[in-house]
Amino acid sequence: MVRRRCSVQVRAVALSTIYAAVAQQVERDVANVEVAGSRPVCRSFSPTTDETLKEVIPVSDVLVVNADLGPLHRVSLQHAIRMLVRQVAELHDFEPDRVIGIFPMPKVVRLVRYVYTKWRHTSGPGWSRQGVMARDGRRCGYCRGSASTVDHIQPRSRGGRNSWKNTVAACGPCNQRKADRTPAEAGMALLVTPSTPTWASIAHR
Repeated sequence: MVRRRCSVQVRAVALSTIYAAVAQQVERDVANVEVAGSRPVCRSFSPTTDETLKEVIPVSDVLVVNADLGPLHRVSLQHAIRMLVRQVAELHDFEPDRVIGIFPMPKVVRLVRYVYTKWRHTSGPGWSRQGVMARDGRRCGYCRGSASTVDHIQPRSRGGRNSWKNTVAACGPCNQRKADRTPAEAGMALLVTPSTPTWASIAHR
């Protein structure tokens, strides 16, 4: 009995050592993820050797789906790799010619076990600035340029609320030009129709 217990303990120590080594290697490779402007970039390594730097390519966030393939949310590349190391998720879609440590670069990871998400049974996500940016694809509602702020169609100083239908993504110049006015008062055409998004539409952005 004692001998069996010792054997189990030795095996557990060996597995933890292996996982620690893998995690350290992944951490070294994930450390090569840098921020260029507003988008992260990842150095791509040759599948045969992690020492050969091939090129720098853009990397978007990774989509996490439930065990039943229902979309949940997006996480950073680093977070997705850690999920794979901890074996709480597995690769569902990936870039076959790009490698991060021992893993192909993930595009979608699937949870190993189904997670019940009560919030997904509600009518939709609650309002947030980040959610508005995701809903609008980070495009300005007035000029369709790259958005960096959120504009209140009916200004907050005049009773405008933080709601999906009263806010749009906007670029800095358009937001400043509109100032504390409605689009009609500022002579600016709103090129989109704000709406309340679904959980699925937010997750896929």
